[in-house]
Amino acid sequence: MTRRLLLVGLLMAAETALAGPPGKAPQRQVTVTFLHRDVRCRDCLRMEQWGRDVVVSAFAPELASGVLAWRVLNLDASGNLRLKHEYSLRTSSLVLVETVGGKRVRWSRLDGAWELLKSRQAFATYVTASIRSFRREQAPASP
Repeated sequence: MTRRLLLVGLLMAAETALAGPPGKAPQRQVTVTFLHRDVRCRDCLRMEQWGRDVVVSAFAPELASGVLAWRVLNLDASGNLRLKHEYSLRTSSLVLVETVGGKRVRWSRLDGAWELLKSRQAFATYVTASIRSFRREQAPASP
């Protein structure tokens, strides 16, 4: 029992750390979001774990500065079901979301991640390249 509590505590601390530093959010931030349902298959769990591993290992400075964040959301939790429609989700997914001044300005769903769950390296390469490409792009200017 003590071991389980310790593990839960460590996981909660890790999730908090991945959200970036406390305080004022940066003007422009990209959040790598894994969205799932209550019932989760082995591949959904793998996508979440591998996604988190990619973000932590390839983007540590960006996480530390807060310009990049990782978060996990359950679509079945109160208030999150709307995201299924907003991001056109059919299943659990990795979604990149850019916010400027705290407002969402664009997003991109990483549909190719599903086909790469047989190869951790191919998955990592795809997700890393997708995040870097998304961060290089700029949101369209408001009219």
